[in-house]
Amino acid sequence: MTGMPPGPEMAKPSAAQLSPVLQPSSPARLLISTAPNASRLTFDDVAKHFNVPIAEAATALGVCSSVLKRICRENGVVRWPYRKFLAGKTVDDIKKDAAKEKSKEFAELSKCCSVVF
Repeated sequence: MTGMPPGPEMAKPSAAQLSPVLQPSSPARLLISTAPNASRLTFDDVAKHFNVPIAEAATALGVCSSVLKRICRENGVVRWPYRKFLAGKTVDDIKKDAAKEKSKEFAELSKCCSVVF
């Protein structure tokens, strides 16, 4: 014996007792794009929450922070703009900067990928 007091053996938890996230066939392990609220969110919906940290915004919108990051990056916002908001920028200023960044990226992309015949 190893010095352990006699008693019931520790049983391994069954698959049903594990958290649904840990089970490979669980519906909780869906991709980000299939989250129920993710497909309905627009950039304007997300922009309304730029005045709070990303974790709070994600909770309020019912999605994870990765969904918010993806929506922002698709619209020219590289980082969550909460700090810019604290520094005095308005949500409209942040959206204008994002539009400029997106158009700049598009111009660079079209310049490098244009084919000359």
